[in-house]
Parts: sequence; structure tokens; C-alpha cells
Amino acid sequence: MTFEHDGSPFKIVQQECGSLTIINLKIFINDKRYIFHSTYNSKSNYSLHVVADDLGEPPVFDDNGDWDEEFIDFTKTLI
Repeated sequence: MTFEHDGSPFKIVQQECGSLTIINLKIFINDKRYIFHSTYNSKSNYSLHVVADDLGEPPVFDDNGDWDEEFIDFTKTLI
């Protein structure tokens, strides 16, 4: 996993779907860019999701802040 950031303050934007993302922080896994976003006004403590093509948008963390099983399964597809 690598990332690109220009060193400027984070630019947080609301997407058309209502979720929030940082547009000037690009995250790559195996040279492919993935979008991570959080649900605006979520009641969840850890509402971060990743847009994962055919797998939908699995949550990154569970309610305890640990890696979510769906995210772990997603990362296994990248090996």
C-alpha cells in the first residue's frame, strides 16, 4: 500500500452520494488507486469504507476499531 499527498491541508469533499472523502490523498494498493470514504453524519464509530469494484464497498473497521472481516477478505483478493 502506498499513498500520494502533496503536503497541503487535506481537501475533504462531499461526494454526490453524500459520503466524505479526501481528494488530495490518493491511496494505492498494488498500483491500483482505491477510494476510501466515510458516511456523513454516521452513528458508527468507524464508518470508513473502500470502493472495491465487484465487491461493493466493504467497511474497513468493525465497531471496535479492528479490521473488519469483509476488508480482510478484500485484501486477500489482492495477493
